[in-house]
Amino acid sequence: MPDYIYSGIRNGKVVKGRIKALNEPDATVGLSEKNIWVSSIEVRHTPFWLAKKVTRQDLLNVMYQWRAMLKSGVPIVIILERSAIDTGNKVLHDALSDISNRISRGGDTFVSALSRYDKIFDESFVNIIRKGEDSGTLVESLEYLIQHYKWADKLSKDIKRALISPIITALVMVMFTGVMFGFVMPTILGVIRHMHIELPTLTIVMIAISDFVTAYWMFILGVMFSIPPIFFALRKYYYDFRMFTDKMQFNIPIIGGIYAMIAASRFAHNMSGLYRAGVPVIEAIPLSISSIRNIYIQKQGETIISLLMKGEPMSSAFNEVNIFTPMVRQMISTGEEDGRIDTALEVVAEYYDIEVPRILESFLAVLEPALTLVSGAIMLLLMLSFFLPMYKMIGKFAGVS
Repeated sequence: MPDYIYSGIRNGKVVKGRIKALNEPDATVGLSEKNIWVSSIEVRHTPFWLAKKVTRQDLLNVMYQWRAMLKSGVPIVIILERSAIDTGNKVLHDALSDISNRISRGGDTFVSALSRYDKIFDESFVNIIRKGEDSGTLVESLEYLIQHYKWADKLSKDIKRALISPIITALVMVMFTGVMFGFVMPTILGVIRHMHIELPTLTIVMIAISDFVTAYWMFILGVMFSIPPIFFALRKYYYDFRMFTDKMQFNIPIIGGIYAMIAASRFAHNMSGLYRAGVPVIEAIPLSISSIRNIYIQKQGETIISLLMKGEPMSSAFNEVNIFTPMVRQMISTGEEDGRIDTALEVVAEYYDIEVPRILESFLAVLEPALTLVSGAIMLLLMLSFFLPMYKMIGKFAGVS
């Protein structure tokens, strides 16, 4: 049950405190039984550092319940109260309880109450619910949202699952290299230093690297562990840096092409759904682009809207800005001519649903052996740096004898 923070009067004195209750009316009744006249009451939100993130799966579970209960004719307030009780996520529980109270007590509509929690229910979600509520097709709107969230969740999980193996391989390679240069090589190369022979260039380089790692290993670890938080802090607080890195994502060899396909797929899925739900094109485009989470694309999206406002056809605006793959631009042109943009974009979405996993799998199939080869090459260089001077010393002794 959520906590409610209240302020009220009891026996002529102002009292403040917290109370657990199923919902706001339940909290108010509980306080009145304690002879407290409530002047204000609101849900106590979980502090952000303790809050559990609301995942797509959390939202999917809620939407499954909404759809089933709406089909049974259950009022939306009761649906929200029921889903708030059943969800295992505290943040979502508090949000749904508050939304239910705002509708039943505050006079808010379902959509206006939802929009207050834009960190949980994004603009696309709220707009599709709004169109469904206005047209009396809320169940159909939820059906689309369920399919869309299932697709987005599957795509995210597929990408994470595919990256686990190469990330582990890369980490093992870095740890192996660090151990070799920091602990193993100093012992081995310490023997070579006292051979009193001219050392090969490779051995000299390896000794220098080993000495550096041994002397500055704390500094090296500090740099390695500080780069990620510094990078993400710069992206969070410096707009220009985020713009630069978001743009550069498309220019990374191979990875940039995969990212462009994922961006095109996200846009096509969102745009086709919003267009079918009746959201005007001028509103659907920025909402669809915002789902990509790339401010460079979002900035270019503003240019597209500007061109559309000037009366340019949708296909011309997309071709002029050129931020999506040629297939997206071509299908928008075709859909615009036929008057079936949503169908054309669905074709794009279906194509990339197949193509993105295939290309990602092919890329990772090459990446893992490449990382193994790099590890092997490092090991070979280390062995050569040891055996070359040994071979040279043996040759020297053989010549003396």
